Amino acid sequence: MSSQVIAILSADNAMRNALTHCLDECGYDSYLPSANANPARAETGADTTLRQCQMAIVDLNDYPHGQVPQPQNLSAISDLPTVYLDRPLPKGQREMAFWNRQVAGKVACIHAESEYGPCNRADPVWLLLASAGGPEAVGEFIDALPMHCPVGFLYGQHISPGFETNLVTMLDGRRGFHASIAHTGQRLTPGQIAIVPADQSMFVLDGDVVLLDKQPWHGQFQPSLDALAAEYSRRNKNISGMIVFSGMGEDGRSAMRLYASSGGRVWAQAPHSCVVSSMPEAVLADQCVEFCAPPQQLAQRLASFYANE
Repeated sequence: MSSQVIAILSADNAMRNALTHCLDECGYDSYLPSANANPARAETGADTTLRQCQMAIVDLNDYPHGQVPQPQNLSAISDLPTVYLDRPLPKGQREMAFWNRQVAGKVACIHAESEYGPCNRADPVWLLLASAGGPEAVGEFIDALPMHCPVGFLYGQHISPGFETNLVTMLDGRRGFHASIAHTGQRLTPGQIAIVPADQSMFVLDGDVVLLDKQPWHGQFQPSLDALAAEYSRRNKNISGMIVFSGMGEDGRSAMRLYASSGGRVWAQAPHSCVVSSMPEAVLADQCVEFCAPPQQLAQRLASFYANE
C-alpha cells in the first residue's frame, strides 16, 4: 500500500493531537500545516504541501457561529476528499474510543472510494480460516480453482506476526489472484486474497472496507478467528461464506455457529485430509457445515457457483 498522507486542518491543539494519534493507529501519515493554522486561511500557494496530500480533515469548530466553509476559503484542499468534523472532542474515555472509531471509519471509507470507486455489494468474498496445516491446505484449494475465478478471499491464519509476508509470497499470482496483507482503506473485491495481520485487530466496515487498529486481537490466538468471523458476518450472507481448513483448537467455532444459524454458508475441510483436524471437527460437531470435502473438492464446488460469471 502506498502511504496515504492526510492533512489535518484545525487550530485546536487537542484536536490536532487526537487526530494525529487516531490516524497513526490506522496506519496513515498526518500533515499539519502549522501549529496555529486556521483552515479558513489555507489559501492556494500558502502551503504547497497541502496539495500533495491524498485527503484532508477539517475541524468545523474553527468556524465561528456555525459558518460552513466555502471552497474558495479552502482552495488548497478543494480537490481533496475531505472529512468534516462538526463536534468538539468528547471528554470520557469510552466516548473518546467511539469518536476514534468513527473518524477512522470515515477516513477508511473515503480512501476506499477514491481508490476503488463505488462499492458493489454483490461481489462474492469468502472467508478462509485456518491454523496448523492451513497454508498447505489453502494453497491446494487455490490451485484447484479455475484461472481468474470471479471471487475474492479474506484469509485468517494463526501465524506469528511478520510471517504474513510468507503467505503473500506463497499465494500471490496463483490462479490469477493478487495476494497482499490487508490494510486500512482496502476494499474486499474479487481477484484478491487479503491476508489478515496477526498483530492488528481488524474491522470490516460498510462497503466491505478494511479498517485496522494497532491494538492486538483479544484472546489467546493471533489473529482471533472468532473475532474475524464475527466481523465478516456483517457481509451479505447470501453471496459468500466461510471455509474452515486444517487447524488446532476451536478458534472460530462460536462465530461460525452463529453465522450458520442466521443463514450463512459454512464449509469445512474433510478431517481425514487435514494435518490437524481439530478446527473442522469442532464445526462439524455443531452440525452447521453445509459441505465437507478435501481442498480440491471444496474449490470445485466453489467454482461451480460462479461458472457462468
